[in-house]
This record gives sequence, C-alpha cells and structure tokens, in this order.
Amino acid sequence: LCWELEKDLLLISETYQKIMTDKQKVFLIGLREEKTLSPISNFLQQGPPQVRVFLTEYFISMFEQKKMAAVDFEALALAFMAINFGFFFFKVRGIDMVGVSDRHYLETAVRTFVQGIQICEA
Repeated sequence: LCWELEKDLLLISETYQKIMTDKQKVFLIGLREEKTLSPISNFLQQGPPQVRVFLTEYFISMFEQKKMAAVDFEALALAFMAINFGFFFFKVRGIDMVGVSDRHYLETAVRTFVQGIQICEA
C-alpha cells in the first residue's frame, strides 16, 4: 500500500477480484451446497470478516492521517466490499456488464467511492 486512497483501493479491488476469480468454482459450489457442505461454507465465510477487518483498519488509519472524513468505518468497509462482491457476482452469474471492462469498472467505482470520502483541500 502507498497510503493514497485511490491507488490503494484500486489495488485492493484488483486483488479481491483475482482471488475471487481464482476461487470461483469453490464459491459456486458453496452457494449451491451451503447447507450440505459446511466445510466449504465455513471457507467462504472466512473471507468477508477478514476483508472487513482489514478495510476497517485501513480506513481508520487513513482518517488518522487526515486523508479522509470521519465516518462509520465498518459500514464504509461493508459498502466497499459490496461494490467488489457485486461486480464479481455479476461476472460469475454471466451477466454482461454492458461492455464495461473489469479495469474500467474498478477504476470508475473506486474513483467515485474515494470522491465521497476524501477530504477536499481548499
């Protein structure tokens, strides 16, 4: 991390997408067999709390560095996770993103997200 909101969050998003894509088959099996295959279900559930904690701590640190506004950091982490999970889920389900490339989507989503939380310098 370089402690610049937009660059860091883009890197985190790209990493999240790669990890989820690499684990796509496990994810799909987990969705289908959640009730009958508890080890897979447990595996799938380990990711989100770890990501949420990491992002919450990251946002707190960025606030302490006066690089972003004071907000509910855990809710912000969940919102950022939803942006990334939603995009992954659309891709996994085969829903076309109207010709928007992964890179373009992530850059646009991260830029818009950052604009909402960064401190504007006068």
